[in-house]
Amino acid sequence: MNLFSDIINNHALLEQVVLGSLGVIIIILCILTAIFSYRAEKFEQLYNYTNKEARLLARLKTTYENELRTFAGLMDEITFPIWQRDKNLNIIYCNSRYCEVTGEIRENIIKKSNTELFRDAKDFAQKVMKTGQTQVMEQNIVISGSNTLSQIVEIPTSDSASKFSSKGGTIGFALNLAELQSTRERLKFNVELQKRLLESLNEAVAIYGINQRLEYYNKSFVDLWKLDEDFLKTYPTYGELLEYLRQKRRLPEQANFAAFKKENVQMFTNLISKKEDFYYLTDGRILKVVIIPYQNRGLLFYYDDLTNAISLERSYNTLVSVQKQTLDNLNDAVAVFREDGRLELYNPIFRNLWGFTESFLKSEPHISQILEEFTGMYSPEVEMDYHDRFMEIINGRYPATRTTKRLDNITLLERFTPLPDGATLIIFSDITDKANLEKSIIAEKKAYEEADKIKSSFLSNVSYELRSPLTSIMGFSEILLSLYAKKMDKKVQEYINDILDSSEKLKMLIDNIIDVSSIDAGFVSIDPKEMNITEFIDPLLKELKADADKKSVNVSMDVKKDVEVIIVDRQRLSHSIRTLFNQAIDMSKPGGTVKLNVSKHANKVRFEIADDGAGISEMELKTIFEQFYKLKSDKIGAGGGNIALALYLSKKIIDLHGGNMDISSTPNKGTKFIFEIPSSYI
Repeated sequence: MNLFSDIINNHALLEQVVLGSLGVIIIILCILTAIFSYRAEKFEQLYNYTNKEARLLARLKTTYENELRTFAGLMDEITFPIWQRDKNLNIIYCNSRYCEVTGEIRENIIKKSNTELFRDAKDFAQKVMKTGQTQVMEQNIVISGSNTLSQIVEIPTSDSASKFSSKGGTIGFALNLAELQSTRERLKFNVELQKRLLESLNEAVAIYGINQRLEYYNKSFVDLWKLDEDFLKTYPTYGELLEYLRQKRRLPEQANFAAFKKENVQMFTNLISKKEDFYYLTDGRILKVVIIPYQNRGLLFYYDDLTNAISLERSYNTLVSVQKQTLDNLNDAVAVFREDGRLELYNPIFRNLWGFTESFLKSEPHISQILEEFTGMYSPEVEMDYHDRFMEIINGRYPATRTTKRLDNITLLERFTPLPDGATLIIFSDITDKANLEKSIIAEKKAYEEADKIKSSFLSNVSYELRSPLTSIMGFSEILLSLYAKKMDKKVQEYINDILDSSEKLKMLIDNIIDVSSIDAGFVSIDPKEMNITEFIDPLLKELKADADKKSVNVSMDVKKDVEVIIVDRQRLSHSIRTLFNQAIDMSKPGGTVKLNVSKHANKVRFEIADDGAGISEMELKTIFEQFYKLKSDKIGAGGGNIALALYLSKKIIDLHGGNMDISSTPNKGTKFIFEIPSSYI
């Protein structure tokens, strides 16, 4: 049993055995076994026993041997290999686990094969014998058919200073490190994962050891403080870092920096729980600093830049304040109901509109409670439908607008708007005045339409009534000139010609009135037909030149080649052109020129009638196409003093053709009438 006595003789074993329950069991068993062996040996050497004492000694020896066998059995129960070598490095003892791993029986291992756990086992033991020191190594050995990482321990057993006898050699054991290896890998993975996590953080992290020196920092820490990498490579202490930051003016301003530094450095000995602080830096940034005790008086510093968050919070608070002020000063009542149907937000107008108390609204009433308060504000037949429709819109979460009238004659426009967070915004607008105004406007419009019909009817009737005597006057005047012209003196002939001219103008005015009345009443439609542009313009131009010659005004025409065919109502469009041309002639001075240009623009035919006369003022241009506008110019054209009626009729005819009319004029330089009609009629 030299194995047990040799173990107790070498105290290095206590330093090399891996801490754990298995190592403790080995040491205890070896110590006890060595003590029993030592005592049995001393009994035999020191005493010359009598027969009685010999019998007692035999019983004691038997007892010790039984106990040693028991301990040896316990060694066989240990779950890792144990062995002993002699001074020649041959195995002289091994436990059952050693046999299981090597696949040999104990007798063959000790006496014959000397089977080793791994190939270089003897070389490793030889190193122990040479150095006289315990050796430890990690080695893969085959256990149950697979390579298993194990810790191999060889301990020299030769120690002349020991009180116990020894024959020299070593003892060894192999601890299974599979779980340790797995733990190492997990630890390595976790360390790497933690490192990646810390590096990915936007917040700065720094760890200081018990010696107050910087052990770890992430990139955000470097960026936050704008630190020099060469400085960080010196692994500065926390105090040195504070001095560095102070020199760079990156710390908060301190009235007494020495006291600030001392207080911070003392955290390494005084801090026992998490501490939070705020740094207001000179560049305007605000940092939240969290200090956490770390591994036996080390410290972990966590810096969170709150500048943007605080700025955002300020902006948010400002926005909320502005929104509140806006809501409180709106003319409309506003209420917001949360997704659960309870009142979340309202303004004073809402409270006053429905007569609610402040305490009732602050209790965040459910929408059903709000509707109960509406009871009695509407007529019974309206009230039931009002409540059902209200809840339908809220539950359906769709935009809606409706108008309701309360018993107190207040008309409300209700607008429902679903919000993204599940709430519903309701705006109540008091449109009582607007509703009353609309009723008034509708009534006035109806009265105006009736008056317009009466006016049109009156003008039409009057026009027809005037035609009969006018026709007689014109007829008698023509008879007088034809039968008695030779007998009349020139003065009388001039009077009769003036009567005819005035009658012709009056007839034209009456015709215009009838046409305008018919157009406004919707009785007039056009009959467009396709015709050659020359065929349309030439006869009209001859007539217009005759009128121009009477007033010594020149006429010119320019029809572009790309205009060949037009589709128009010949009679009505001729009337419009004649009216505009006569107006241009009347506005021209003797010797002046009126130009007619016809061109094609895209899918429209453009007519331009321009004169070089006195022109029309800018103020008159704004209203010249109104029905009863009277031109203030001394030159009064077709229509007998009411050129506006003729222009109004001309514009209406152009509108019936699907075209548009415009006018431009410069005082003392002339006026241009422009109108366009489609080149094809739809």
